[in-house]
Amino acid sequence: MPLNTIRLTAVAAAAVAFLSAMQTDAHAQVTSATAADGGEQRMEITARKRSEPLQEVPVAAKTFSAEALADENVNDLKSLAARTASATTFDQGVSFASEVVLRGAGIGRAVNAETATGLYRNGAYASGGNIGGRSFNKMDFFDVQRVEVMRGPQGALFGRGAVGGAMNIINVRPQFTASRSATLTAGENQALGLEAIVNQPLSEQVALRVGVKSNSAKGGTVTDVASGAPLDAERFDGARVSLAYSGKQFSYQLMADGFSEAGPSFGVYQFVLAQPTTRFTRAFNTPARFGRNEWTVIGEGQWDLGAATVVALTQLKGRDAHTRDDFDRFNNIAATNANLQSWERFSEDNMRRFGHELRVQNANPGALQWLAGVEFLRLEDTFTVDLTGALARARPNNSINTTISNDTSVGWFGLLGYDLARQLNATLELRQQSDRKKFRIGSTTNTFPTGTSVALQDTGPVTTTTLTQNFDRKFDGLAKVLALTYKHSRELNAYLRYGEAFRPGGYNNDPDRNTSSSTPPGPRFSIAYEQEHAKTTELGLKTEWFQRRLRMNVAAYRTTIDDILINANVSTTPPGSSTSRVIQYIENGGRSRLEGIELDLHLNLPAPGPSGQLIVDGALNLTDSLLTTGNFAGRDVPLVRPKAGTLGITYQMKTFGWQREFDNLKAQHLRGGYQDAANAIAMDDVDIVNLNLGARGANWLVTLNVSNVNNYLYITSYNNQQRLTGYTSAPRSWSLRAGVTF
Repeated sequence: MPLNTIRLTAVAAAAVAFLSAMQTDAHAQVTSATAADGGEQRMEITARKRSEPLQEVPVAAKTFSAEALADENVNDLKSLAARTASATTFDQGVSFASEVVLRGAGIGRAVNAETATGLYRNGAYASGGNIGGRSFNKMDFFDVQRVEVMRGPQGALFGRGAVGGAMNIINVRPQFTASRSATLTAGENQALGLEAIVNQPLSEQVALRVGVKSNSAKGGTVTDVASGAPLDAERFDGARVSLAYSGKQFSYQLMADGFSEAGPSFGVYQFVLAQPTTRFTRAFNTPARFGRNEWTVIGEGQWDLGAATVVALTQLKGRDAHTRDDFDRFNNIAATNANLQSWERFSEDNMRRFGHELRVQNANPGALQWLAGVEFLRLEDTFTVDLTGALARARPNNSINTTISNDTSVGWFGLLGYDLARQLNATLELRQQSDRKKFRIGSTTNTFPTGTSVALQDTGPVTTTTLTQNFDRKFDGLAKVLALTYKHSRELNAYLRYGEAFRPGGYNNDPDRNTSSSTPPGPRFSIAYEQEHAKTTELGLKTEWFQRRLRMNVAAYRTTIDDILINANVSTTPPGSSTSRVIQYIENGGRSRLEGIELDLHLNLPAPGPSGQLIVDGALNLTDSLLTTGNFAGRDVPLVRPKAGTLGITYQMKTFGWQREFDNLKAQHLRGGYQDAANAIAMDDVDIVNLNLGARGANWLVTLNVSNVNNYLYITSYNNQQRLTGYTSAPRSWSLRAGVTF
């Protein structure tokens, strides 16, 4: 482990020991206000398929309450990752394409690839498909009880590629107390939003919860250079119905929601770096738009058998999405090429998923804790990319690629824990998983008949060729976790954890038809790639003192990933065309090593003013990474920030009879890292400050959010190694939110 990491680990351990020694004397010095309100609430987490105190679970984790999410304006995957240690997002400007990289896992991303961080909603696997299939959506973040983020391999219990970790959004269940709430939002770019929730008990055993969410922005940050019309206007409309039954021995909840969304596609936020004045203006002849309709049904039943509890979790999910982009502008092709001025890319994705999990676990775990379960997942997806609009002699640039995926996954998992002594617990988690992937590629291209003269290429016929390939492969893996937990005291827990997880292999969707005479004819990369396998050793300390006013958790880890999946690309020129395009694909890149230390800090101090409080909340990670074998051996692991941190400072007090007034300042600091495995594309540094001002009463809330107060602009990702084009970050914006509960 690097020397600076060792030193920081030693400093953190010394600080923990010092504070632990002070605990007895310092406890008496806690203010009377702290003693009166009993300190802060204990945070819960379901990292081991049951609700447990966050501080007692042997995993590096953080939870976000509904109030914290609202106060800090966390409403998508990017803003969640910004508040999580060792998390970054691969960002192409549009939220539906954001993908999280957690502890260096997930750097290989492409069509049909599995995520390396498991995304879950109410415990059900949320990922799958292509357009919008590797990120959370607005409906996921609607009516949330809390969000859990678990770092490090979680594949033993969660499965499905949870190599870097897992994120689980838990929505509010129907309550047996009647309530109504409504929230209005207004902001930059003529943004308007409405959220309304009705919760109604129907009987002593049945409760109903109904919610609607609608957002629109008629204005925009990016405008058309000729008309001035906004190109990133958006609209979102969604609704959810939840029904809960609670009996003496059986309970069940059924949640169904759906939404329709329209907004900007990739090309809107991409600009030519040599033309900085065009950062927020575009000259499109084809609108760059995105749209999707998505629905989800989740049902969960629990049977109380006395000594054990049986849980059944079922999910149905469907998505129909599409994007449309001005492809000649997207590829920075000169507008003087009249034959390509109408060249566009249209993609369409139709996904259906079914999942079911059945598990049994002891109801009141004491010295012995156990759990056993089985999970079945099925995915059907059809993804089409249609390049069209090239005219005359440029017609060979038109093509159609269609991929049909039919994936099934079966996993058997279990947990066995035992208290070896009053303060020492050992836990073993295992999952045997088998993934079968059936994959079909249909690729249609256009070429001129042999011998066609240049003069006839503008008006003569083209030959259409279709290449069809079928694949059927099985990937097996054993994920495991072994953890030792030492409970020194109520305030201090230490753990040692070893975990293994894997991300299933798959197939690239865009075959290489290389016929160049300068290289050996034939494909330059394989359609299929193997699964990657991660091993992590982690040492953690979890501490909290002064009635949970101070919480400081530290984790130091070392991870190796074998057959790590990385992105690569080749340039290809269709026969008969003078225009090349880039084929992006995934390949196995050898072994990687990552070592790092993470710190999660929460501090609540008395402050001036009526019932004044100063709350400090932060996350820090220092990471050293290296590709140790393969074509890029000796280079840093891409998309890993060596230094990253977030710090929030909140001042709140009671005033004017309000429950509390709060001012929150949140800063994000990212340094270093590369976008690609060759380390040719350095990622931009980031220093973003967000401000939230608000007041909360017993049944009302008003907040003002200013994002990117310092108006810091950077490139979120570059489109090629030459750094000719890139995706811009968003400028400063504001929103005003008012809500009432009755």
